[in-house]
Amino acid sequence: GRWVAAGGSGRLVRGDIGTGDMSGEPVQVSPECVDTRRVITKLHALAIDPVNRPFIARDTGCIHNIAQTFTYPSEDVVYKALETVSYLASHSDNQAALEAHPVLVPSLRTVRDTHYNEEVVALAEHVLSQLGCAASPSTPAAPR
Repeated sequence: GRWVAAGGSGRLVRGDIGTGDMSGEPVQVSPECVDTRRVITKLHALAIDPVNRPFIARDTGCIHNIAQTFTYPSEDVVYKALETVSYLASHSDNQAALEAHPVLVPSLRTVRDTHYNEEVVALAEHVLSQLGCAASPSTPAAPR
């Protein structure tokens, strides 16, 4: 199933993520019931399609779930979550919504500054640069 905007509201409605049917109700995913790997794999697959990106980027629940995945114990899941955000940030119209999310940028900085995998760290840095947030708050950005 695909995610689509519900009645012009800008809310994503469920294709086949989580429990329930294709009723068109807003996605309600309980953290304790989520298979993180399955959800991030589905969001990643949806984010590959540029048509889906604005809807995912503006859904605060989706972005919050992606950001929570950055602490997942498996680096391939963390990498896929970062890659998902990179797809979303690849269009300038989505960048402000992503940057404004209260958890996303701090979570990206934490991954960049603390993750043990060099590829994960590099991708986190890339996503932060896509969002114009590469410099940490204590480090001034280099002049352009």
